[in-house]
Amino acid sequence: MNTKRNTFIKTFVILGALLLVAGLALFIGGMSAAGWDFNALNTVHYEQKEYTAESSEVSRLLIDYSDADIAVEYSDTADKIHIEYPVRLNERDEEIAKITLTEENGTLTLIEKIDWQHNLFQWNFNTLQVRVTIPSQQNFDLDLNTGNGSISLKAPDGGAELSSLRMISGNGNIRAFGSEKEIAVEGGAFLSTENGKIEASFLRIGGKAELSSSNGNINAESISASDITMETQNGNISLKTAAVQKNIRALSDHGEIILGGTIKSESLQAETDTGNITMPDALIDVKSAKLVSRMGNITARGGKFAGAQSDYTVKIDVEFGKSNITASSGNERSLYLATELGNVEVYFER
Repeated sequence: MNTKRNTFIKTFVILGALLLVAGLALFIGGMSAAGWDFNALNTVHYEQKEYTAESSEVSRLLIDYSDADIAVEYSDTADKIHIEYPVRLNERDEEIAKITLTEENGTLTLIEKIDWQHNLFQWNFNTLQVRVTIPSQQNFDLDLNTGNGSISLKAPDGGAELSSLRMISGNGNIRAFGSEKEIAVEGGAFLSTENGKIEASFLRIGGKAELSSSNGNINAESISASDITMETQNGNISLKTAAVQKNIRALSDHGEIILGGTIKSESLQAETDTGNITMPDALIDVKSAKLVSRMGNITARGGKFAGAQSDYTVKIDVEFGKSNITASSGNERSLYLATELGNVEVYFER
């Protein structure tokens, strides 16, 4: 019985190997004939279209695309929003995605909806992009969404003003950056991606700033807000130079947390399960700080907490490591440092 079963299994293993070799041979032969141009395999293509807003009074821009990068840039000469966008076509040049483009009540909306039931076995290897140009002198609500693409917002040299900012991607990177002149956001800012990284710099946010990624790093520099939350499941978090009225939260399940520059807030919470918390060149000026690394070190070598150690009520919870400071109580500021499998090494300004 076992002999027959083994023969049966071996036969199917051999057949599977032969089919794999044959498939590889067909793939290599086909790609060689196409000059290894993956675009030759496309079963759909795209027509690029353009739209310029009818009114200069548009105050909100909503874009929701399934498969495209979204790039927003400012223009010192434009007085209306201008959009270039791709339209999905089949082999017969028929549109196979529904594009909704409306302009009403001060809102310009561009939405792509794909019927995946009719597009299941069609593919495209081109990089698609929605390009948006907005006037530098106007204030907008920006709501940018894409399923499979990156989103970027670049401020002009003179800075820019927004009422609110939302940038959401399913499987792409998000980048919002100014230069020495900030992007000023009157309300809140929400940046989120499932499988990408987030980079944000020179943002002055009047409300809350939320930066979240499931599987990517989060890097923020020169940020101000009422509150900042940075959260990722599988990635590192870097925060350099931040001025926050209330709370800073940096949370990672599996990653390192790096704090640098001058960081000021009422409270700071930095927690990670399987990474280090480092402050290589930071000045941490907060009333209360909670730093927790369950399987990593907490080190401020090169960095320091504002004031003297005598200004802090210190609680140390180190299970299998060592600490260079001891617990204390009765002081105005508070500092909680905890690790299970790491060491604590922190310093103070004086």
